[in-house]
Amino acid sequence: MDIIHIYTECSSIGPPGPIGAGAVIVKGAETREISADLGKGSTQQAALRAIWMALNSLVPEEKEHPVVVWTKSKYAAEILNDIWESDANLELIQWVKNRIKEFEDIRIIWDQEPSEHGQQHRERAKQIAWDTIKDRK
Repeated sequence: MDIIHIYTECSSIGPPGPIGAGAVIVKGAETREISADLGKGSTQQAALRAIWMALNSLVPEEKEHPVVVWTKSKYAAEILNDIWESDANLELIQWVKNRIKEFEDIRIIWDQEPSEHGQQHRERAKQIAWDTIKDRK
């Protein structure tokens, strides 16, 4: 069974300001991209929503595959792995955690220094996240 790798990124213009999310989903030789303009908010909100958006895009059969979510957001990784608690964004955090519970085998990893392969997908996720908000300056 193929591992599904998800590379998420967020974009923002000023705190709080326009935020966007991008994700590249890799399953074997298949690659999908998704992005969204998320309105206004913080980068922490954008990072959490990027993860939720990516997980939400998977079809039910894919929930049986091992899933690895790579995020550049230490905040999102530590919150979702119950390493750290936040007193902000509580509803959004619970929303994402509930989505995570739907998967049989899932890991959320803070990816400080991605591999060459991961870097390519991370850069693409960053670009498509930025493209959703770049005209809203």
